[in-house]
Amino acid sequence: MIEQYRKLAEQMTRAGHRLYARGLVAGLYGCISARLGDGLMMITPRGVPLSDLSTDALCIMDESGKWLAGGKAPGQAQTHFEIYRKRPDVMVILHAWPPHALALALKRSALDFSEIMPGLGQIAVVKPSAENDIALHVVDTSLALLPPHGTFALADTVMDALFAMETLEHAARIFLCSG
Repeated sequence: MIEQYRKLAEQMTRAGHRLYARGLVAGLYGCISARLGDGLMMITPRGVPLSDLSTDALCIMDESGKWLAGGKAPGQAQTHFEIYRKRPDVMVILHAWPPHALALALKRSALDFSEIMPGLGQIAVVKPSAENDIALHVVDTSLALLPPHGTFALADTVMDALFAMETLEHAARIFLCSG
């Protein structure tokens, strides 16, 4: 692990453990990446569940897909790079599978959480035709429900992305309990 990225790697590792503990990811599903600058990205590796993530396993790669350090590059790496290219304001991407939010998304074309949690407001639900279409649907949002491809939170920090995902799932549970 490149020492200058150690703190970020620790935040990503803690977030991965927390996502798993809260049931927002399962098995090998879920991914966290962070823009490092100079066309570099740190991303959770292929074949390592977020529950078992360690800082040394995180993969560092350049935007051409060249591996530089850490574990094996995940298949989602190019999708994350494409989002970063389209959204220069985004520093972190968190891809998770919050079950209640996705259950609602499968039934609706939009979710309005403004009465439950005003900060979330209305969230569009988009069903991309393919994995490579995902970047097209996150241009104007920081939280995107994209069944069957999961949910993406785009933020400045790992904790902001994590809080957005947790808040979305919490609001979805409240929405479902309210009938």
